[in-house]
Amino acid sequence: MKNLDIKLGRAAGYYQIGQRQNQEDARYPDTDHPSGTQRCFIVCDGVGGLDKGEVASSTVAKAMGEFIGHYDLSREFTVTDLAYALNAGYDALEKVNRGASLGMATTLTLLVAHAGGIMVAHIGDSRIYQIRPGVGVVFRTYDHSLVNVMVRNGMISPEDAINHPKSNVITRCMGGSNPGERSEATTMNITDVLPGDVFLLCSDGVLHEITDADLASLVDTRKPVDEMAAILAEHTAGSTDNNTAFLVPVQSVGGVDFETMTKQLEENAAAADPDAEPAEGVDTRIIEPAEPVAEEVTAQHKPGAKEKLTGWFSNFF
Repeated sequence: MKNLDIKLGRAAGYYQIGQRQNQEDARYPDTDHPSGTQRCFIVCDGVGGLDKGEVASSTVAKAMGEFIGHYDLSREFTVTDLAYALNAGYDALEKVNRGASLGMATTLTLLVAHAGGIMVAHIGDSRIYQIRPGVGVVFRTYDHSLVNVMVRNGMISPEDAINHPKSNVITRCMGGSNPGERSEATTMNITDVLPGDVFLLCSDGVLHEITDADLASLVDTRKPVDEMAAILAEHTAGSTDNNTAFLVPVQSVGGVDFETMTKQLEENAAAADPDAEPAEGVDTRIIEPAEPVAEEVTAQHKPGAKEKLTGWFSNFF
């Protein structure tokens, strides 16, 4: 796979308790101002109505974040690598999801910037957006929720889903009362990435207070992302749920930053003759970027050195 050379700017985030008695969201890294070299971001939301949601979310975020932290992300991060990371998250959760804590669960959103693109993955109803200046939301994940199933089956409209009484019912999570059951993560590797794009990872408390138009307007300001995060945090402060978000900006792709790309587009537009006839054989259609292909990824154990050696010997018998 071609190295896209995606450089991220420094991300920013926030972490609000909202109108809840306790904070059940968790994130990785656990800071509003991640390092400028950070390339893996996670937001988890403890499932409402189940005990110890805050333990489930923090356990998964920490375990998966630290596991992926051992990868060299200047190389490609594959769906197999994601499967290993999921396994690390589920293993850590199952160690604490027992006894009085049995039944706790969490959602997951994950973003990994690597040589082959931006990999995103989710389980549950926390969400990931890709917002492009001057365009708006170009990608967002589809919630694993009852109302989303109803919308996609034509049973209710997207507008009806916003304040639907069953909006808190999710169809997938990590954990629950049957620890041996492991939900799949829906994952996509996004290669349609441009300088200036901003990725948003957030828990569902944030979603109750914003629209796609709000996000488009915010990114169009071209403010530094820490200012964008402060604006978004102020906008969602009145949510009835916990609110957690990361804003992750794309600084450059292939060595080209937003300002350079914009200048090149302006120069090309100025040089173009609007009255000129298209050259013979030239296709003038605008080709829309292909949607990323979604894959359902199951947790997979990463073989250790001993297992690899056993497998090697088995080839001779």
